[in-house]
Amino acid sequence: MGERIDPQRFRMNVWMRGLKPFEELTWVDKFPGTKEIQVGACRFRVDDACERCKAIEASPATGKYDLEIREALSNMMSQRGYKSPHRQTPCVMGILAQPLANCFIRRGDTITPA
Repeated sequence: MGERIDPQRFRMNVWMRGLKPFEELTWVDKFPGTKEIQVGACRFRVDDACERCKAIEASPATGKYDLEIREALSNMMSQRGYKSPHRQTPCVMGILAQPLANCFIRRGDTITPA
């Protein structure tokens, strides 16, 4: 888009480092998912790619809608040939995962496909 976008716009619960761009989308196989990931001592089922709503266009600092990100994201993911398994939309970033048991994750936990 020609400018820096604050990652907080995407309102992630967990940020991952050390992956190739969009590598986490390879963990999504269908809806609901069948693949699992391990985060520290916790196991999760990867259910879908995270379909992005208009909220990503609002500044996390002001709440004002100031960037049209969804169209650019859809175009980029369409060029990559990616659509979410659930609704077949290309406007995705990140994954949605369900914990398989009650547990805690901590900063610095390793995330690996199970």
